[in-house]
Amino acid sequence: MGVRFHHPVGQGSACSWAYAHEQVGDVIRFAPDSPVVRSLETIYSLASAKAVRNGYAAAGLATQFLMEPYQFSRLFHRTTGLTAMQYLTKVRLEKSMELLRNTDMTLQEIALATGYSYDNYFNKVFRKSTGLSPGQFRRGEASIPKMDHIAFDFS
Repeated sequence: MGVRFHHPVGQGSACSWAYAHEQVGDVIRFAPDSPVVRSLETIYSLASAKAVRNGYAAAGLATQFLMEPYQFSRLFHRTTGLTAMQYLTKVRLEKSMELLRNTDMTLQEIALATGYSYDNYFNKVFRKSTGLSPGQFRRGEASIPKMDHIAFDFS
C-alpha cells in the first residue's frame, strides 16, 4: 500500500517537499502489517459493514488513525536527531541565510519565501536561533564569519 505525496502549498514548504520527494519519491510504501495500514483496514471494514453508527464512534476511529503520525514523529526524530519542527526550522533558517547573503530581498519577502507569515515572527525565530537579527546577519555585524549555514542546538 502506498500514500501519494502532493506538493504542499506555499513557498516555505518547498525545501522540505524537495527533500522528502528526493528520499521517497511520489509514494510512501507501508508494510501490509504496519499500524497505518491496519488502522485504515479497520476503519474501512467498519464503515463498509455500516458498523459506525454515531459520531462518537467515528471520532474514536479518526482519533486512532490520527495518532499514527506519532510513530512517524518518533522515527523521524530517531533518524535525524531532530523533531520535524526543528528540522523544518533549520531548513527555513538555512535558506533565509542564503537569501540574506545573496539577494536584495526585503526581510518581509524573505520571511514569506521561507514559510513565515509574519516578518516579526521570522525575526524572533532567527534571533533566537542565531543570536543575531536578520539585518545584523545580512550586514555581517557579528564576530562570526560570513556563512549560509549554521549548526543549531535545539536542546
